[in-house]
Amino acid sequence: MNFTEYEQKLLDTKPRFLTDEEKIIRKKCKTKIKNKKSYQKNKEKFKESYQKNKEKFKEKSKKYKIENKDKIKEDYQKNRDTILENKKEYYQKNRDTILENKKEYIQTPEGKKSSTKKSWKKMGLNMENFESIYKRYCQTTNCDNCGVLLTKHRENNNTFKVMDHEHSTGEFRNVLCHLCNVRRG
Repeated sequence: MNFTEYEQKLLDTKPRFLTDEEKIIRKKCKTKIKNKKSYQKNKEKFKESYQKNKEKFKEKSKKYKIENKDKIKEDYQKNRDTILENKKEYYQKNRDTILENKKEYIQTPEGKKSSTKKSWKKMGLNMENFESIYKRYCQTTNCDNCGVLLTKHRENNNTFKVMDHEHSTGEFRNVLCHLCNVRRG
């Protein structure tokens, strides 16, 4: 806990030698120390409580964001430069950790799903029924057109699993091998 020299001096001095203003400052500093100790003591309890009620907290947060959408947007616009600067500083300080966590996350099922969703959006696939399309994509082992066994890696480009969709509307058609997808156009 960081206190100024003056505050530290007040903490070290007995209260009876202080003015009323100094006593107030000393009391605030003592409260900070007490709260810090209390937090440290109960940190594990707070973590456990959060883990137990994680879904409730997320739901409340989501509800708050929906109800206060305009206020949040307005506050962001007011403080945009500061927020972006803070994000940039944080990223620079924690760059290695962030990139390492990102690599680990991409290997998880949620990470793979998120990455897939991002790439499909970029390709223009209609995302209205993403969950069902993703499930079908994951479960498909053979090309819907020619029946060849599909691979997930681009080592053999002809049998690589791809999403076939209507480019003008973004509607999903089939899960095909790369070769069938190229022929179909």
